[in-house]
Amino acid sequence: MIHNIPAMLKQMPRNGGTTLRMRRYNPLATATVPLGNSGVTPPAQNLTAVNIDAKMDFYGWGKEIYIAA
Repeated sequence: MIHNIPAMLKQMPRNGGTTLRMRRYNPLATATVPLGNSGVTPPAQNLTAVNIDAKMDFYGWGKEIYIAA
């Protein structure tokens, strides 16, 4: 069943479209200079972002009820 798949729930604004944009950041490199009293300033690292677009699809079903007379 698809209901057992873990997912991150997000609220969409009404009439906001069917595409959700999320952002994540790439991991930073491992620090090679220890912090402490060495007097050496660690080099700066650039933080880069990646946009992830998710397109929503709507699923559902209908049911017909027959009443026998």
